[in-house]
Amino acid sequence: MIVAGKAGGKLVAQKSILAYILKSTMDEFADVPVKRIAEELIEDFPSVSEMAVFQDTPDILPAEKRSLSGSSRIHEMPTEDVSVREGTVRYDIRFLVRLPHDEERIEIIVNIEIQNKDKPGYPLPKRGIYYGARMISAQRGTIFRDQEYGKIKKVVSIWLCVWELKERIVRMTRFGF
Repeated sequence: MIVAGKAGGKLVAQKSILAYILKSTMDEFADVPVKRIAEELIEDFPSVSEMAVFQDTPDILPAEKRSLSGSSRIHEMPTEDVSVREGTVRYDIRFLVRLPHDEERIEIIVNIEIQNKDKPGYPLPKRGIYYGARMISAQRGTIFRDQEYGKIKKVVSIWLCVWELKERIVRMTRFGF
């Protein structure tokens, strides 16, 4: 069975499935039991295209209305990132996961994308890098302010390419920066 679209996103967003994906793709979880990842390390419930978030506001607003309020956008893990200057990014699935071997509570923001087309008209790796960059820049005002760059959470974007599943091709390519 091939999963795609919002229904496929809801299926993949089950913690047990996400735990298998994390264990298979991230070195930090390679030696951690899937059950522990699902039950203890994935925070709250993954969001599947559910709520909007506004990364920035127009500069024409008064200063007191320009600032971002609270940190709910990270904890609720919205799947839509709206920027007046950069447009809208809609993430298929987003969630927080804690690192298993650290004494302090270190969280990673994870995005899972289900890609249905092998040739969408642009290079997929560049879109993935852009999504990662947007997840980093969206932390400004909630996770860090001003020059507090040491507080930026690690972000990971994992892309499941459905057309390769149809052909039974199993491959993993890592891009980093």
